[in-house]
Amino acid sequence: MSLKNFKQIKKTIVINFLFLTFFCHVPFSTLHAQPGYPKDLQPRGNGNTYFVAKNGNNNSSGLTAASAWATISKVNKSRFSPGDRILFKRGDTWKEQLVIPSSGSASGGSITFGAYGTGNKPVIDGAGVNLSRNHGLIRGSGKNYIIIEDIRVQNAGIGKAAENTGIGFYGGSYITVRNCEAYNTESSGLKFNTSSHITVDGNEISKACRNSRSESLSLSVIDTFEVMNNTVYDGGTAAGGGAGIDAKDGSHDGSIHHNEVYGINGANAIYVDAYGRYTYNIEIYANYIHDTDGAGFQIGSESGGLLKNVSVHHNVVHNALRGAIAFHNKYPASGAVQDIFIYNNTFYQNGTNGTGQYGNIRVWDQLIDNLVIKNNIMGQNHNFHVGIHTATGPAPSKYTVGHNVLSGTQKNAGGFAAVDGSNSIKSDPLFVNSSADNFRLQSGSPAKKACDNSVWQGTPNITDYDGVALTDEKGAIVASVGKVSCGAYQ
Repeated sequence: MSLKNFKQIKKTIVINFLFLTFFCHVPFSTLHAQPGYPKDLQPRGNGNTYFVAKNGNNNSSGLTAASAWATISKVNKSRFSPGDRILFKRGDTWKEQLVIPSSGSASGGSITFGAYGTGNKPVIDGAGVNLSRNHGLIRGSGKNYIIIEDIRVQNAGIGKAAENTGIGFYGGSYITVRNCEAYNTESSGLKFNTSSHITVDGNEISKACRNSRSESLSLSVIDTFEVMNNTVYDGGTAAGGGAGIDAKDGSHDGSIHHNEVYGINGANAIYVDAYGRYTYNIEIYANYIHDTDGAGFQIGSESGGLLKNVSVHHNVVHNALRGAIAFHNKYPASGAVQDIFIYNNTFYQNGTNGTGQYGNIRVWDQLIDNLVIKNNIMGQNHNFHVGIHTATGPAPSKYTVGHNVLSGTQKNAGGFAAVDGSNSIKSDPLFVNSSADNFRLQSGSPAKKACDNSVWQGTPNITDYDGVALTDEKGAIVASVGKVSCGAYQ
């Protein structure tokens, strides 16, 4: 299957949190517990179901499709109980803000806002809707146990410069947004701030950050999160854009996986930034990033916060013009970046020819400590595969590069020293069909069963991009012939 069909791939993969491996020189005592999986913690309950349709009547009970309410303002003024469901008629459009009025509970169930009927998703359209600053067309503030699903939001705050979002939650917990669409928003399509146990699953976000340098999908100060199966594209502005997916500023114990990100204008596809707070335990895997202006991943600390324990594994990055990964340098304002693991990714044709500095992996953050880059395939990238900046990059004792497959240009350029690392395999990896975005390995590939088992030995339930098992539940290697292949595919 071509990677261009990525958004049809919806796998359910349970992978334990990544960071334990003494071969990577990370003491066991420094590692935090595996994050929870919020999607499994959202009880549905058995409350009432309320219906909303444009041809409804607010004086009706709302309890059947025939007695549906008419407006979102009726929903905003109502009070709901745990387990209730509020369903909007498919094919209808409302030009109102939805403000979540009530919370669900662990015992009684979440409150669900969703759709009924057949046809297109119900639409909440912000054209002509006057939103307060930092408000979304759907807004939750201090609300818990909420599910938003199967709703489209569009045209939030365009031209207002008031940081308006499509869907935004602030100060809540156990929030799930799934199978929604966010289109043409002044700031983020989806935004979560100072909240916990957040699940973002299977959404489509496009034309976000039209007038803002925020992020298409933004998580800030989030305790425990899972961002999966989303498609984020065509975002940002000509004036600098906004990142595709961002976990930042104190977010911790979360995963970003099986997302497709492309066409982000002038910014990074996936960004992990400590900013001013301790940010830790973030696992990024099985994402497909392609055809984007900025870096595939950017990792750093912009304003003094410590970033610790971030793993990037089994991702595919193709044609990211500013490289597959950038470790930025904002010294002296930046903070320390520690224990960053770049394992088993496939990076192909990244960087920009003739620029010098835009190679595949760019490291110019002098505060990095224990950066490990192993088991990756890096093919036909521009300028260099791994570049350490000669003036501001970390000392050699602070990083380890090894057991990677390197194919194509590798030279010092733009102030970066190209690093081959140890045990490198300099050979064509023999992809099945790179011109069709199929970066799986042919049977005769030199990357097959050629990489470092110690990266995964002892880490339970690790799989490759396709879900093929590398380790079992006890962390023993179960890859074919007992050997791990290089790159994203076993």
